[in-house]
Amino acid sequence: MKKYIIYGGIIVVVVGGFLSVFYFYPDLFNFGDGDEEAISSNDNANTNTTNINTSPSINLNLSVRTGETEVNKSITYQDIIFKVMTADKKDNFESLTAEEDKTFIILYLDKINEKTAPEILPVVKNDVNLKSNENEYSVKTMNIAGANSADYATSYFIFEVNKDEGEFTLNFGAGDSLQTMEIGL
Repeated sequence: MKKYIIYGGIIVVVVGGFLSVFYFYPDLFNFGDGDEEAISSNDNANTNTTNINTSPSINLNLSVRTGETEVNKSITYQDIIFKVMTADKKDNFESLTAEEDKTFIILYLDKINEKTAPEILPVVKNDVNLKSNENEYSVKTMNIAGANSADYATSYFIFEVNKDEGEFTLNFGAGDSLQTMEIGL
């Protein structure tokens, strides 16, 4: 009988500990609800951040991603400071592969401390786009590290663009509220 009480106690402690991790660190586990339009992969991108997914996933990788081209520029838009640290132009990003004659522009941003990821998401989905010398592109995939994320977390925005395009500008808003940032790719 004592053996069953001990085993039962161990099970309660293990299950309780696991559930407390869900409660106290919700950003470690992002199961997605399938309603989001963007795509994210279980990759080596930042963890303890909010991934925008089309299917349920768990992102537990603790590595921080950065690009090869230094940008180091920031814009304050809707009381949110978006600081683009680095950028990359690649045909592949983790498990994503660009369509034929297209490539990815990946912008790596510093952690956004002004608001939480759920507060930042609609701003990015509705007001952020990348303009080339020919076209304008919305964010295809994003990883947002907001105020509720770990200190080491960073964000990234991915845009799928035509390979032959250049002279990229990151746009925030439109009309009179338009703010732009030149991206050196």
